[in-house]
Amino acid sequence: MREDIYLVDDRLNLVAEDEIDAAEDRLGINLPQGYRNFLLQFGKGTLCGLIDIPSPDKITQVSLNCLWARGRNILDEAEIIASFEIASTIDADSIIYCPDSERDIYVLPRHDDTIYWIDKCFSDPTIWYSDVGVVREKEPFKYFESLVDRSCIEVIFQDDHFASQKVVSSIKATFEESGSVLHHAYKECQLIFVRELSAIIEVGQAGNYIRFDFNPMNENRILSLISSLESEGVFSGYKLIFHM
Repeated sequence: MREDIYLVDDRLNLVAEDEIDAAEDRLGINLPQGYRNFLLQFGKGTLCGLIDIPSPDKITQVSLNCLWARGRNILDEAEIIASFEIASTIDADSIIYCPDSERDIYVLPRHDDTIYWIDKCFSDPTIWYSDVGVVREKEPFKYFESLVDRSCIEVIFQDDHFASQKVVSSIKATFEESGSVLHHAYKECQLIFVRELSAIIEVGQAGNYIRFDFNPMNENRILSLISSLESEGVFSGYKLIFHM
């Protein structure tokens, strides 16, 4: 197990060796060993809320036109068409495997006409490279969400916004004694990871939403937490949206 990746939920949707073998037989290729190891250790899910890694039976051959004019020194059109999409991003960028190519695993960006690549060992697919160096930096905190039986509740504020830091401080104080909470701040949001709830709590920096992604067995505790935040005067005037 890779020690540098935090598991949001210990329930993993693991991929068996014979499932990978079946995909290789169907596609007529040998998949990269690093990618294979990732599937065996973590299974299908989402890495850092950015990269969706499906089961190998979902791998398909790339059938897109060659739209990446500035990337033809990396892969030509024939190589792109002979490639296979093994993952994608939330922005619909394709992560592809090109057999017998120099770097194996590449990124076909949706909003760019060049081609990037990632470490062929699949050690960190969030880092992207180009001829000029690193074009997407390493994530400050790596986490994996298996998406096994997950629920989501969004707290939406239409009028009055809340102080995001006050919400974060209150949630952290609730769980810090048990030692099950981690916190990371980003430009547009703050993420709180609560181990005992198998939850990610996303707090908008603008103070207009809070999103709870969690193990559905903990729904009552999540609702209780929301009620506690309201009773403490941390926020008010909201509506709940449930996603199952």
